[in-house]
Amino acid sequence: MKSSRESTLNNGNKIEQRQGRQEGNKLKKAIELIGEENLRSLIDMHMHTAFHDEDKKLKAAAISFLIDRFVPRKANIPHRTHIKIELAPMNSHENINKNEIMIMDFICNGILSIEEGKEMMGLTKQRRDTIEATDIVKKMNEMDQRMKEKGI
Repeated sequence: MKSSRESTLNNGNKIEQRQGRQEGNKLKKAIELIGEENLRSLIDMHMHTAFHDEDKKLKAAAISFLIDRFVPRKANIPHRTHIKIELAPMNSHENINKNEIMIMDFICNGILSIEEGKEMMGLTKQRRDTIEATDIVKKMNEMDQRMKEKGI
C-alpha cells in the first residue's frame, strides 16, 4: 500500500481513495443542476409512470423514487410526546395486567403505533418491577423483624 491518498492494486494500477461525500445538501445541489422549473416536471413524470405505466419495473422504480423523496424517514418523523389513553392505576399486578391487555388492543386498533406500544409496555414492566422490588423489601423487613423477635 502507498500513502493515505492512493493505493495500489495487485496489478500495479493506482486508484485514488475517496474522501467521502462532499459538503453541502445533496437536494439543493440536485435542484441547482436540474433547475427548479424542471424539478416539477420530473416529479410529474414519475407520478404519471407510477400510476399509469404498464411496465411493472418502471412503475416500481417510479414509486420507489417518489417514496424516497417525499416520505420522511423514520428518524425524521416527529414523535408524539403526549398520548391520551385511559389506563387503570398501576398499583397492583392485576391492574398492570389489565393495562397491558388494553395497550395491546390500542396497538391492534391503530390508536398506538408499535413503537409507542413498546414504550408503554416498557413503562408497565418498569412499574411491575418496582412493585415486585417493594414487595421483596417489605417481606425481608418482616422476616428480619420476626427473627429479632425470636432472638435469631
